[in-house]
Amino acid sequence: MISLIENYFLYCLLAALSAVTVIMCLLSAGRLNRNIGILLFGLGSVILIYFGAPGSVWVDSLHANGNLIALIVLVQMLGIPLKFDRYIKVLERVRSLLSGKGIKELYMGSFGLSHFLAVILNFACIPISYQVLNAEGSDSNVKRTLLTALSRGYTTSCIWSPNTGVMALALMWGSSWLGVLLPGLILAFIALPVSWWLERTRLRKEKIDYVYSGQANPRPILEPGSTRDTRQFLLIILAFLVGIIMLDHYTMFGIITIVPALSLLLPPIWATGIGEWGAFATGFKGFFANRLAVMDNEIIIFLGAGFFAASIGYSPIKYTLIAVFSLVAGSPVALAVAIMSLVIVLSLVGCHPVLVVSAMVSTLTPELLQCSPQFLALTVLIAWSLAITSSPFSACSLSVAALARKSAVEVGVKWHLVFVLTMVLVSIFYLALLNKVFGY
Repeated sequence: MISLIENYFLYCLLAALSAVTVIMCLLSAGRLNRNIGILLFGLGSVILIYFGAPGSVWVDSLHANGNLIALIVLVQMLGIPLKFDRYIKVLERVRSLLSGKGIKELYMGSFGLSHFLAVILNFACIPISYQVLNAEGSDSNVKRTLLTALSRGYTTSCIWSPNTGVMALALMWGSSWLGVLLPGLILAFIALPVSWWLERTRLRKEKIDYVYSGQANPRPILEPGSTRDTRQFLLIILAFLVGIIMLDHYTMFGIITIVPALSLLLPPIWATGIGEWGAFATGFKGFFANRLAVMDNEIIIFLGAGFFAASIGYSPIKYTLIAVFSLVAGSPVALAVAIMSLVIVLSLVGCHPVLVVSAMVSTLTPELLQCSPQFLALTVLIAWSLAITSSPFSACSLSVAALARKSAVEVGVKWHLVFVLTMVLVSIFYLALLNKVFGY
């Protein structure tokens, strides 16, 4: 009885805290995200009221994506060590290596830097990489090529990176991270030459040729110990990924628990081990003072999408979605086309992919669609990756638009739509091959 009372108390406490979080985030979020949040919670509430949902369903709906908040918040702590002087110099070595090189080297290097940093920084890797490569003093053509590479480097990392909200959502179907890691990595590697080929075609068509120079802000980069620090930095990130793999494989905990826990524990251990505790303490204070203060937009979108999707899952409306996807059940190619088309097209008109993916997780199952959890998860991850690449409303496009001083529509649609459509075709062929040859 005491156990039941305690569980009920915690259940009510969590519900109250969730409600307070929603209200606080709505009050402090930007106007666009606040309006989207109000719309999602409003529509969800109307659906639950109309279909007479009990109080427990309301609370469960409020918690639908609540478990993603710890992931979204704590994973940002992995970026604190990047503020250490030794690692800033490590990143600046990339600029030194690329200076004086041609278009291909710039593109490949920028893509790789963004893709690698995305594992610990999420979309913040774009402005940081841009700053590291000293692009403010560069020609406009250099900036476009650079930002194109950085954008695609980040978004393709979403196919396999363990620290994204979409990964946690996709794995709710029952797949393990290991089940999507290798095929996701392979597709990300395929995306690099495809992306470069399209960029090279554009440059040749516009008759643009240049040599990249990162000397707008010249200062010594290579100092004694830089090679050692580079090796150390790479080994620590590798240890982080290996730790996730081991814990995911040998424990009962999933990504949604493992990644936030390691994100919380690794930075202080890392800082202590290399004698940078003071720098970590400063970065930690800044994290709470600055970074957490601007996360209201992300939190309200994820919570609102989860609430709305859960209300759809409770109501008979879900049967419409089920009926539509039942038409392509059992056909991997048709299923991949349907999911990618739905997520990408809706993202282009302003419907955030988290809403569509949350609705799918709430209503669809691998059994219903007659596919494996791994196939379904990987398809959704690819769809998300391509959607945030081309959507003018994604954080990626908005961030790049601000750096390029262009409109988000031009950056998302004009710069990337051909790449997205090409990768849709490549991805469908790739998924069909995985299913046919490897029974994926």
